[in-house]
Amino acid sequence: MNRGQAITMDAMLAAIVFLLLATASEYYLVNSETSSLKEQRMNQAGYNTLAMMRRDAVLLSGNSTLIESRLASYTPSNYEIELSVDEVRFINGSQMTLSSRKYGSFQGGNYRGYASTLSYNNGGYYVISIRIGLK
Repeated sequence: MNRGQAITMDAMLAAIVFLLLATASEYYLVNSETSSLKEQRMNQAGYNTLAMMRRDAVLLSGNSTLIESRLASYTPSNYEIELSVDEVRFINGSQMTLSSRKYGSFQGGNYRGYASTLSYNNGGYYVISIRIGLK
């Protein structure tokens, strides 16, 4: 092998390694941004659902049929969602969960989002949270 062939082979090998590294890094960057965007969209859908339920006073009704139907209508059809409401009170200086209710169903999609809020009342508060994922 003469010197010209060795330099050409070395340059070709360097180009192949460079292309492999460039492709791998591009793949990593694109997939991480896509995953993050999906999670942000799901979190936003969860917060939007909570805002609409609060606006329409659905949770205050305590009517589980109404809550289930509104939960289904507020959520995009390709998402599955579970709403939980925990009532927390302060009793003798201690924090106690008095009741916990769940609405909807969540089987656990590939991507998960989460949204929560607090609602204060006399002597305690409600922790309202939503788990959301793709069907």
